[in-house]
Amino acid sequence: MPIHLLFGIHCHQPVGNFDSVLEREVERAYAPFLEVAEAYPDFHFAVHYSGWLLAWIADHYPEVVDRLARMVARGQAELMTGGFYEPILSAIPRVDRASQIERHQAFLESHLGARARGLWLTERVWEPELVSDLARAKIDYVTVDDYHFQAAGFDRAQLTGCFLTEDAGSRVAVFPIDMTLRYLTPFHPPEATVDYLLKARERWGWSAATIADDGEKYGTWPGTHALAYGERWLARFLEQIIACPEIRASTFSEYRAAHEPQGLAYLPNTSYFEMGEWSLPATQAVQMGHLVAEEERRGRLDEIKPFLTGGIWKGFLVKYPEANRMHKRALALSRRIEALGPEADDAALVELHAAQANDAYWHGVFGGLYLPHLRHTVWRHLNRCEALLPPLPPRELRDEDADGHAELHLSSATLHATVDLAGGGAVSELSDRTGGTNFGATLPRRFEHYHLRTATPEGETATGEDAEEGGSAQTIHDTAGSAINGARDKMVYDLLPPAIGRLVYLAPGEPVAPRVAPGGHPPVSPPAATAAAYVDGRITHLLSPGMAAVTTVDLDDDRPLLRLAHEVTAEGVLPPGRIAVELCFAMPGCDSPATHYAWPGDPTPAGGLGESVERDRMAGVDLVDTTIGRRLRIRLSDPALVALAPMRTVSQSEAGVDICYQQSWVMAAWPVPWDAPSWRGALTVEIDHV
Repeated sequence: MPIHLLFGIHCHQPVGNFDSVLEREVERAYAPFLEVAEAYPDFHFAVHYSGWLLAWIADHYPEVVDRLARMVARGQAELMTGGFYEPILSAIPRVDRASQIERHQAFLESHLGARARGLWLTERVWEPELVSDLARAKIDYVTVDDYHFQAAGFDRAQLTGCFLTEDAGSRVAVFPIDMTLRYLTPFHPPEATVDYLLKARERWGWSAATIADDGEKYGTWPGTHALAYGERWLARFLEQIIACPEIRASTFSEYRAAHEPQGLAYLPNTSYFEMGEWSLPATQAVQMGHLVAEEERRGRLDEIKPFLTGGIWKGFLVKYPEANRMHKRALALSRRIEALGPEADDAALVELHAAQANDAYWHGVFGGLYLPHLRHTVWRHLNRCEALLPPLPPRELRDEDADGHAELHLSSATLHATVDLAGGGAVSELSDRTGGTNFGATLPRRFEHYHLRTATPEGETATGEDAEEGGSAQTIHDTAGSAINGARDKMVYDLLPPAIGRLVYLAPGEPVAPRVAPGGHPPVSPPAATAAAYVDGRITHLLSPGMAAVTTVDLDDDRPLLRLAHEVTAEGVLPPGRIAVELCFAMPGCDSPATHYAWPGDPTPAGGLGESVERDRMAGVDLVDTTIGRRLRIRLSDPALVALAPMRTVSQSEAGVDICYQQSWVMAAWPVPWDAPSWRGALTVEIDHV
């Protein structure tokens, strides 16, 4: 009997990605892959496009969708479904899992003439409770990594064909994606894959082997376009698979129709191996990385890998409070939509679904959360969804982010502001309802485990998938160590997360500058902001020993304006120094030429948002972003020293490293009045059109 090659590709781009990126992916990977595959009708395979990406391709490259439809109609290509906007299914409510999958299925049926029986599991994030939801959605099978099975105690030799798993009596088939095949294609000669399949058939008696991986590997990963099409790797691969009588290229459904499952399997809450490291807190991720590297050096990594589970995907929501705030807002909106029942506007559900796209909620090799345009995209959809629902109370205490501490939520016809009481009473969200921008969608400069990564004379200090291939093409991991080395002087770490309206006491000689960990080293134990209390409209907290602060936060009823008023008192007289207010604004235009500072009354730009600027005795400053047509007017009750600077992060990415503008830091500082028991100050932030 031949061994069945169950070959699948998964194609996805983050919601909100630039059109130029999408065009490159289509022209260099997605379109040429289908063009080559169509010429080999005996090569049967599965294909998954995230729904929003397929919709974009249908609008901009209809010929690509037409070609795929022909291949589906003749039985060569089998479609796989998923959440339309590629959410992590286990991280969204069950009602949204069903509607996201159905939205994708309906699109496949209308544009490609078929509904899918199989599902591509986003980032292979598996939780056992998914089974019943998938079964209700009439999903017959799903693909996961062989690591999922190994973590459940299966020996690699057992991992052929498919298994059944169940939850509360519901069942679905699961196919284990073979790691070795992922590493072989397309980075080794086609003969290596043929040889591997034949040896697996002979050695372990395998009836099938599954390879399902990123479609971008065939054209846009470094060197792969020349390899796959210039050197004809893909055509040669298909020719050799078809020519070998002992190998049969089949779809998953074709295999399911002719073969019984291998048996029962219960898989743990996990994803692919590297995700377990990335989702850990940074210090624990460093420790796991050291352990993985040591076991790899000793030649034991494959043996012990099933027992190195690391964290789970939802750990990102603990690791990154910024992701958690987006996630919990989406949960709240989902509950409100569900409560409306048939009265809910489908447009609100579309916006919610788009906001559930996974990419901006986590960070691994791909920039994800660190890419400002992706975070702004999520918030834009969240705010658009909010605008289509009945209004919230103008002032409400609720624990939306599920951390056990209530936040103060302020709503008007034009703005939504969230005051983080546990974080000292500063504003963590300032959303413009009309434009959809959250100017509080900031990100701190925090330590990441890969900041310690280095390159050696022998090559990168790669572990896990970092060392997966040889050959002329490079993976997205290959240059990380040297890239991080080159960016080491850009690494600084904030002592507190950026926020809007944080009150700061600066002792004599302390600079008017962002407060960062000394010496460029990550803080071992970063200081926590003093929690604030909210009573009768007043926010009270301790500014420093012997100094208490009272803050009021209000939104204007008629225009998009935030008011902050502060009062600082001391036991006796105030100590010498400065009292300052720190404001950090995430501008969607980042530090591009489309953004700049401006001083009140001066039409000339005072500098780009990528520059550091300081000026004394100013009544405020404007931050202008022409990409969204908005101007933030900051006005002070009394003239102050105003300092401005960009805040940039260092993150690993497909290119090796990204140095990204995240937000603009603004500080207004006033000298402490001489021999006075108290200080008062106020400011406003108004969002105006450019």
